[in-house]
Amino acid sequence: MTKNVKTYNRYSICFKEKVVEEVSSGSSISEVSRKYGIRGVLDKILDIKDLRTSKRIDFVGGIRGLEALSKRVDSGEMAAAFALYPVSMRQLI
Repeated sequence: MTKNVKTYNRYSICFKEKVVEEVSSGSSISEVSRKYGIRGVLDKILDIKDLRTSKRIDFVGGIRGLEALSKRVDSGEMAAAFALYPVSMRQLI
């Protein structure tokens, strides 16, 4: 007896060294995201204009784990899920 196992395509976005250096040097995440197109990906590719009001994006807290993301996609509630590393307090300021 075999179990039905879902497979997922996993992709990653890696930043160029200059972006990592800029964040490490104290630039805020919002400055870097505007400058290097993180919001551009959301806007131009996923048609998400405003993170706070768009119904096309939602936040799932990290404490819920990757399984919570999988459940929302598997149920059809969402079409895709993204897991991101947390930022430090220094990067937010």
